[in-house]
Order: sequence, then structure tokens, then C-alpha cells
Amino acid sequence: GQQRPSLEEEGRAAARKLLKRNPKLKLRSPEVLASNLDSLVEILGIPRRKVVQVLLGQPHLLEMAPQTVAHNFACLHQTAAKVAPGIGHAQITEAVCLFPPILAMSPDTWKGKVAAL
Repeated sequence: GQQRPSLEEEGRAAARKLLKRNPKLKLRSPEVLASNLDSLVEILGIPRRKVVQVLLGQPHLLEMAPQTVAHNFACLHQTAAKVAPGIGHAQITEAVCLFPPILAMSPDTWKGKVAAL
């Protein structure tokens, strides 16, 4: 049967893809990038594979401080709850997966966009 790649191999393959899309990531230490990836998995509460998909859509997220990403994500939650009461974590992570750059934007940027909806 076909052997599934280990998480580590998957991670490395993803890292190579990310480096192609964002060569600046090479300037960061692999430890920092790995720990940022782990933080993103925790913040978003979705499987690593999905987080990698998000990063392929917005590699810059891997360079951002996890605190910043967490803050942006929390603001997204608050804003979404105001605009659409009853919206849950799953819908918000889904939105992030569909449009990764939103996580890299400063909340002030998209609060205006959301208000305009």
C-alpha cells in the first residue's frame, strides 16, 4: 500500500513550498518558523495540514509574531460576532482558510471592509 508521509515529512515539503513563495523566510531560523507554525496551529485550532494551506495563501503569516496573529484572530472573532451573531470558531477558521491574507491585515484595515458590507 501507499505509505502516508509522516507529519515531519509533510511539514518539510510544505516548508519548501513556502520558501519558494516567500524567499524571505530563509532569513529566519528554522526553529523560529517551526515554533511559529506550532503557534498558528494552536491559535487557529485546526490541523497542521490546514494551517499549511493557510500559509501557502499568505506565507507572511509565518514571519509575524504569534501574538500579533492571535490578536488579529481574536479581533476577527469579535467583529464577526457583532456582524453575524451566532457565527462560530469553525466558520471563522473556514473564512481564514478561504482568505488567508485577512489574518495578516491589521484589524483596522478590515473593520472598515466589514462595516461596508
